[in-house]
Amino acid sequence: SIDLPSKFVGDEAAALLGTLAMQCRRLRNIDLSQNAIGDQGAAALARCLAFLPGFMLTLLNLSGNLLTARGADDLARVFFSWPGNGSLGGESQLDQRDPKEQILGHSCVAVSASLKSMHARTLDLSEN
Repeated sequence: SIDLPSKFVGDEAAALLGTLAMQCRRLRNIDLSQNAIGDQGAAALARCLAFLPGFMLTLLNLSGNLLTARGADDLARVFFSWPGNGSLGGESQLDQRDPKEQILGHSCVAVSASLKSMHARTLDLSEN
């Protein structure tokens, strides 16, 4: 597990943690909640997570960070590309939002709706 909630993790540290995660073939949980990760950190993390065997990761928690729809979409695309996690389709619901609504609210409705079909896997991007 990588458990670093409320540790002032920013974009650069998230990128480094993503590189570390690529080396952990038995990684089950990543909790980076309540930090200062923005879209750049989310994109870097997503690029690294794409190399993980997705069936191993059961929790990816980035709630309470500084993500907008762009960062959430980068992470969701990787998460949903793993076997058994459904799909966001070619154009995600997050891409189609009004630009005034790009900052995600508490519920992250577009991602939450897609998660309902998953079994024992959680992507938490709330409170961004």
